[in-house]
Amino acid sequence: MTQDYKLYQAPDANTISFHSMNTGWVMRITAEGRIEVAEGAGVTEAARQVLDAMQGMLDVWLRKAVLAEREACAKLCESLSMQQEIDVRDQCAAAIRARGQA
Repeated sequence: MTQDYKLYQAPDANTISFHSMNTGWVMRITAEGRIEVAEGAGVTEAARQVLDAMQGMLDVWLRKAVLAEREACAKLCESLSMQQEIDVRDQCAAAIRARGQA
C-alpha cells in the first residue's frame, strides 16, 4: 500500500513538517534544528518515508531542469547564423530535443 506524503512550510515559523495524507505529520525539523518524529512513528520508518518522498520530488525537478536545458540549447542552435552551405540549425535543434526519448 502506497501512502501519499507532502513537504511544506509549517505554520510555526522556521519549521518544516513532513505530513502523511492519511495520518498527519510524520517528521519535522524545528527552528532550533531539532528533528522530531510523531508519537507512534518509528524514527527509521519516518526517515525512510521522508527520503522516498523527497526522491520523487527530486526526480521531477531534475527532469524539468534537464528538459529546460535541452530546450535552451536547441533554441541556441536555431538562433545561430548559418555557417555552412547546408543549413543544419533545425537538425541540430531537433537532435538536442530528441535526446532521452529513446
